[in-house]
Amino acid sequence: MKQLSFENLKVNTIVPVEMAPRLKRQTQAIYRALQAGPLWTRNLRAMAAQYNARIKELRDYLREFGETIDVTAKGRDGNNRYELRPFAGSRYEAELMARQTKRRTIDDGR
Repeated sequence: MKQLSFENLKVNTIVPVEMAPRLKRQTQAIYRALQAGPLWTRNLRAMAAQYNARIKELRDYLREFGETIDVTAKGRDGNNRYELRPFAGSRYEAELMARQTKRRTIDDGR
């Protein structure tokens, strides 16, 4: 198993080459902040205008290591809490499974 580091992230094949500068700066900043503890949407917006894209990149990267970024609390005002979690049993895993099931249902109906 590869060691989890941002040196590996620089050569992540899931992420297009043109995204590398963002991965080096914004994504690293978000990951380091998440390692220190949960972040709220307002914190993420201050770190990256398109924080959802950075979260997606990190989720794709971290999945290889059995981790993910999960929404652990949803605020009524859209200010959600994000935390590093194990992928197995995460809300994100359940969401991916539901999407996969929905795609299969749509494909089977055609």
